[in-house]
Amino acid sequence: MDSMLIFTAAGDRVQVLTQLCTDPDRIRHCTSFPVELRRAIEDVMDRPITWVDARRDRGPQFWVFAPAVFDGERASASMAWWDRGAFTFGCRGGADLAFRRIRGAWSAVEGTAWTGCADGA
Repeated sequence: MDSMLIFTAAGDRVQVLTQLCTDPDRIRHCTSFPVELRRAIEDVMDRPITWVDARRDRGPQFWVFAPAVFDGERASASMAWWDRGAFTFGCRGGADLAFRRIRGAWSAVEGTAWTGCADGA
């Protein structure tokens, strides 16, 4: 589910936080990123990943994932990202996906994505 949030074109290395955060936009309420999920993300990525404990200001684009939330026949996943310099005048964004169990398999049924850039970016 988290891997479906990744819809960027192939490119440079990215930084991914080594924790899952229930509030990825603000990088709050975080716990360890399971090794199995790390491997799954690496398997679907079209670019190299640097796993980091904190955002490096001079590093590549930075991604934070939330844990998938399951509620019976529904589930959701989300993530946030920051470009280089996003805390000064770069761009940042995120995505949310909702899933439903259809004929025994999880299927994406709706989603939203957002991007914002400060003046001058």
